[in-house]
Amino acid sequence: MKGKRSQALIATKCGLRWDDKGNLTRNGSYESVLQEAEQSLRRLDTDYIDLYQMHWPDNVTCAPIEETMRAMDKLVQDGKIRYVGVSNFPVELISDALKVRHIDSLQPPYSILNRNVENEQLPYCIQQGIGVVAYSPLASGLLSGNYTYDTRFDQQDWRSTSPSHSGEGYKQNIAVVEQLKDVAQELHLTVAELALAYVLAHPAITSTLIGVRKPDHILNAQKAADIELDESVLAAIREIAQKAAPNQNDI
Repeated sequence: MKGKRSQALIATKCGLRWDDKGNLTRNGSYESVLQEAEQSLRRLDTDYIDLYQMHWPDNVTCAPIEETMRAMDKLVQDGKIRYVGVSNFPVELISDALKVRHIDSLQPPYSILNRNVENEQLPYCIQQGIGVVAYSPLASGLLSGNYTYDTRFDQQDWRSTSPSHSGEGYKQNIAVVEQLKDVAQELHLTVAELALAYVLAHPAITSTLIGVRKPDHILNAQKAADIELDESVLAAIREIAQKAAPNQNDI
């Protein structure tokens, strides 16, 4: 980004720490948040971070969210970060955080196969003026349309033991995807385009994150931003999605 810093928005996270043995802990303490920010600024070789997000609620060191937010606010006041975000936070914890300072964004998992945030988080974010950056809109590949009932994942791939990507849960999800293919075909879309358009259609969503392996993947996904699904299509998708496997939090 040398010489182009103003052309980019850089987002990164804090709250996860590794010890010398590679053990991972969640840490939202005041000192840790400030230290991680300094480390990120150094590694990124930049003077500021546009969006700095707490990765997960701290249920390990149990630092109060108010303490985490005070650290975030200091980073904003010092000009080291511009906006404060949280990821994977329930409404109750966001509400506690708001007692200290405004939260600019929430990053939750959200897809046709994982619609849990539609119940509480998304309406709350609209109410509070919090942007939503959804992740895993393609459900870790399930909604790419590339998998079949016979697809098997390598044992080193976390999906090989995931309830949503193996066993009966996987069969349920693929059955949903097969029905979504019919909807997509009628609209002259791919399943992936339909899935991204569904997420972007929600009024709470500011943007959605996608993982890509090739430049073409970016260009193809970009098309979804211009797709508008009417309410009848959204309702049809929701009806089909009711048949997805339960407990989709891992996607």
